[in-house]
Amino acid sequence: MVLVTLCLMLLLLAGDFAASEEQPDGGHRPANCERYQIRGCPRHLRPVCGSDLNTYSNECLLCQKIRVIGQDLEVIREGPC
Repeated sequence: MVLVTLCLMLLLLAGDFAASEEQPDGGHRPANCERYQIRGCPRHLRPVCGSDLNTYSNECLLCQKIRVIGQDLEVIREGPC
C-alpha cells in the first residue's frame, strides 16, 4: 500500500513539473538544451514548433539543430507548426 501511494505521489509531481515547463501565455521560450547533453535523442514523439517554422519530433532534436547551425532557435509552441 505504501509503495502504491509513493508511486502515485511521484506521478503527480512529474505532472506538475512538466506543466511548469510550458509558457502560460503561449509565448516563445528558449529550448532547454541543457537537458540533452548526450549525442543521441530519445525516440519519443512530443512535437515542438521551432522559430524556424519547422516541426521537430521532440525538443532534443531541436537542440541538435541548434548545435549544428550555431543559431539560437526558440520553441514557438508545443505541438506541430
